[in-house]
Amino acid sequence: MKMNTTRLQRALPLLALILSMLVPVAAGAQGSDYPNRPVKLVVPFAAGGSAFDIGARVLADKWSQALGQPVLVENRTGAGGLIAMQSVMRAAPDGYTLVTFNADLMSIIPSLQKTPPYDPLKDFAFVGTLMRFSGMILAVNPKLPVRTIEDLVRVARASPNALNYGTYGIGSLPHLGFEALNAKLGLNLAHVPYKGGAASFQAAMVGEVQFVAGGSLLDLVRDGRLRAIAVGGPRRLSQLPETPTFAELGLGDEMFGTSYFGIAAPAGTPQAIIDRLGAELKKVSAMPDVAERLSKFAEATYIPPAEMSSMIRRDVNFFVPLVKSLGLANQ
Repeated sequence: MKMNTTRLQRALPLLALILSMLVPVAAGAQGSDYPNRPVKLVVPFAAGGSAFDIGARVLADKWSQALGQPVLVENRTGAGGLIAMQSVMRAAPDGYTLVTFNADLMSIIPSLQKTPPYDPLKDFAFVGTLMRFSGMILAVNPKLPVRTIEDLVRVARASPNALNYGTYGIGSLPHLGFEALNAKLGLNLAHVPYKGGAASFQAAMVGEVQFVAGGSLLDLVRDGRLRAIAVGGPRRLSQLPETPTFAELGLGDEMFGTSYFGIAAPAGTPQAIIDRLGAELKKVSAMPDVAERLSKFAEATYIPPAEMSSMIRRDVNFFVPLVKSLGLANQ
């Protein structure tokens, strides 16, 4: 017994040394030294001129300066964004792998699968938003004699099964908007999905499809390459003051409504890291040069995690039943 006690006494200083070495590691794991290596920002959309890719690169540049470590953008496409979302969901919850997302990826696309690949409210920790998109613009190829919703109804009913619309995929916000429009107005506009929003806009400009909807059509409308006939959301766009909202037309403000550019980490990421990222994101969204650069797409807006959770819960409650009612689930 005496020998064991002596050995224990001799071991205590060594044990204390080991514990003292572990304390900084544990503190670092909770975010006190975050970040100490490059951070990866995954974008579920193709590289190029889209609002999401540009927004991600603007954010990465500003975050790199603020965090003192490179923030690297990785475009990871496929399965409508599911591949990117799942890769981040499965990543270590240490703040070094983040993902950008929109309303589609959080509120709609998971419900299209037989078994939803993730639960947006349980599998991710929200950091906040960089920008919020105004209601989508519903636009038409200018060669078509359509300037109002009434014109759209007249032309569509005169040529049943002959008109179509383009979107960036099955289950996207534009897709659900057009299908809700079909249901409310008794139309039969056909869906033509493309591999991105820009591709669908190009298709509308050349007449491959007649209609398109999106949040970044302003330049195309201003240039006369497309004609706006209505906008989503609760109020008219200041850039298109003559274009009515769907709500004004008696069709509700949910149709082609607002979306956002959000950032999330895997669930379980230490709160200290989420708070640090959120604080820097809020600063970035308030920078005049960032607001100016993003203004052609959206309004630079920071929405905190708690409010984001409420928004996403509301969207899930609205869109999931709509997906089921349109028979889109399990495609």
